[in-house]
Amino acid sequence: AQVNLQRVRLAFGRGRDECAAALGITTEGYRLKEVGKSPVTGFDLARLADLFGVPLTVAFPDYEPSPDELALVRHLRHAA
Repeated sequence: AQVNLQRVRLAFGRGRDECAAALGITTEGYRLKEVGKSPVTGFDLARLADLFGVPLTVAFPDYEPSPDELALVRHLRHAA
C-alpha cells in the first residue's frame, strides 16, 4: 500500500526538516520521498514512527512489509 507521508507528517504536527533529520537525510531528500520520487522503506517508516512517538502500526496502519523486510525479521529473531 502506498503511504501518504505528507498526510501522516502533518497529522503528527512535524516539519519536513524534523522528518529528514530522523531519517538522516536532507530536507530535499525527504521531500522526494513525500512526492514519490525516492523509495520509502519500512525502516524509514519505523524511524518516523519513533519520531512521532507511536508504534509503526499506529502511524502507518496500511504499511505492508516487503519480502526482504520479512526475511530480515526472521533472521533477526533467530539470531536473538
